[in-house]
Amino acid sequence: MESICERHQKNKYEAAVRECVEIVCEMYQETEYEAALKEGVEGKSARDVLGKGYHFGLIKLDIRTKSRTAVEFNIGGVMNLKTKNVVGNLETKYRFKEYGIRFSEKWNTDNVLSTEIALEDFCKGAKLSCETSFSPKGPRPPDLSPNEKWTFGDKALRLKGDFRNAISAVNLESEFRAGGPLVRAGVVMGYSGCLVGCTTAYDTIRKAFKDTKVAMGFMSKDFTLHTSVTNGEVFGGSVHHATSASLETGLEVSWTANGKSNFAIGCRYSVGSEVVLRVKVDNFPYLSFGYSHKLKEGINISVSTQLNGRDYLNGSHNVGFLIELEA
Repeated sequence: MESICERHQKNKYEAAVRECVEIVCEMYQETEYEAALKEGVEGKSARDVLGKGYHFGLIKLDIRTKSRTAVEFNIGGVMNLKTKNVVGNLETKYRFKEYGIRFSEKWNTDNVLSTEIALEDFCKGAKLSCETSFSPKGPRPPDLSPNEKWTFGDKALRLKGDFRNAISAVNLESEFRAGGPLVRAGVVMGYSGCLVGCTTAYDTIRKAFKDTKVAMGFMSKDFTLHTSVTNGEVFGGSVHHATSASLETGLEVSWTANGKSNFAIGCRYSVGSEVVLRVKVDNFPYLSFGYSHKLKEGINISVSTQLNGRDYLNGSHNVGFLIELEA
């Protein structure tokens, strides 16, 4: 039997372990641990600074609302200012909280229907989901002879599994296609703010691996560093620094084995809780500005512009607009 001293020492050890786990969990919740898994262990914080809030050449409308029966509706539309093409989408979500089930359906004007059923909280940190998409066939092509077989549109089935705890995350996805599935897998391990991860995909038709990425990084509450190598040919890195509560900076660099390189640097400044200013510059060279304003609760507008440094006088510049409504 355990002595009182041994039991006391064991309880102290378990309490210390719980405290460490809580600290790590809190750190990962405040940074980008889950996003690192989904995005292949890349610097999502830096990408948000450099990409979020810019809508060059587009006019976008996003509407989000929820019914009395807790059904969520997301409605969106995008118009390309250059081609004048308009694309719309509709998404509905419903959660059965008592069973840990989430059901969502999507439709867009390209006539693609998709459905996802996710099972969550059946095991702490685990999630299973099944996603299907179907594009019905359109009118019979005029050049198709009467004797030729006319098949339905594209169909896809994906099964996904995720597991996360305080220091690791694993995901596995299988996309079923004609001839054989495409299997994707990823794993992230973290300790004391240091991260290492790998993502890859295996094509059972070609019997070959592709899109293999290995990455390492370091994260703290106000600083994030990520480096990655993709297929042994593309090398990249990003840095994100929250210099204050209102100012964030981001830097991204990448280069390939054949000598191509890209970089971008930018910042995001919050003026109170209603206005956000953005600016970035890259090596193309493009100089970009963004302005977002929360007019009132549930109404946000964003305006962005992109100036071409190589063709400034000829006016090959872009603007973009976004209106967000939520009720």
